[in-house]
Formats: sequence, C-alpha cells, structure tokens
Amino acid sequence: MLPVPLRRTGSIDAQIVLVSGDTSAPRSGIVVALHDKAGQQIASAVSDFEGHVLFEGLTLDDWTIKAGPYASPVISLSRAEPDQQSRLLIAPVGP
Repeated sequence: MLPVPLRRTGSIDAQIVLVSGDTSAPRSGIVVALHDKAGQQIASAVSDFEGHVLFEGLTLDDWTIKAGPYASPVISLSRAEPDQQSRLLIAPVGP
C-alpha cells in the first residue's frame, strides 16, 4: 500500500446574528458564502435554527464569510488554531 500524505484541514463555525437597536438574535435561513483569500466564493450554506453554518475540510489559510452585503473580518486557520468560530452581525432588512 502506498502512503497517502494527509493534509491538515480546519473548520469555521459561523453564527449569523440579527442586530436591531439594543437587541440581537440568531438568524436562521440566511445564505452564507465562504470566500478564499483571493475573494473567490468556495462554498455556501444556509444558517440553521440557531444561526450557525459550518464549513469543514478547509485548508489552513485565510477565509472570509459573507451574508449579503455583510462580511466578516479575515478568519485565519493555522496549525496552532485549525478551527475557528466567528459571528457575523447583520441589520434588519427594509425600512
């Protein structure tokens, strides 16, 4: 059997939170896109009932999550920290 080199991977658990005035609440049903450091969309998912999306099997690199016009700061996955959590705050839609 030939040895297969394993490449370390990581994950991002992002929570989408709706912020309105002094209140905030997780938001389900939001389409969230995962972008690589070049800005290319790599994957997308829909937030669950607690506002979470999980992207797994990611290379150790820099990533950004986006929901509509909102984007997270750069999320870095590294050997020391292969798994990250992030919150993306969004505003209510409409007037």
